[in-house]
Amino acid sequence: MMAGGRPSHLGAAVRLAVAGVRRRGMPAGPYPSVPARKIAVERRYIIVHEARVRRYLAATGGLSMYPQVAEDAVLPPTYTSVWETALTLELLALEGLPFPSRGVVHLASEVVVVRPLRLSDRIHCRLALERMETHARGTVLVLDGRCWNGAG
Repeated sequence: MMAGGRPSHLGAAVRLAVAGVRRRGMPAGPYPSVPARKIAVERRYIIVHEARVRRYLAATGGLSMYPQVAEDAVLPPTYTSVWETALTLELLALEGLPFPSRGVVHLASEVVVVRPLRLSDRIHCRLALERMETHARGTVLVLDGRCWNGAG
């Protein structure tokens, strides 16, 4: 498990590429089950920058829904996927993961908002490998990503 700092897409992608090179020649499956101790990566005290939220809204067409990004504005529910994507790359790059990192395809996502996150919050983000399922074309990894503020 890793903690602290803002998730870096570039750093995680580089680690994933290096892990892929190391894992060349691994058998195509079947893969072992998820270890009893969950494999997870985590970042704590992520600071949300107003400029990045504005760029995200512009890129996703969300400016019409969130025209004002003020100091205590509520974040769009899907904004946490930015951090979860970086954490997914980090998780796939971890040493000792029981499957090759090449050929990973995203199948589905589900967002459940229990309590909205605010721009002023310090965010904690955790991504864990929940289970592996067989699929006609390989293995499905079911990941659980959670983001919350300091209050829980």
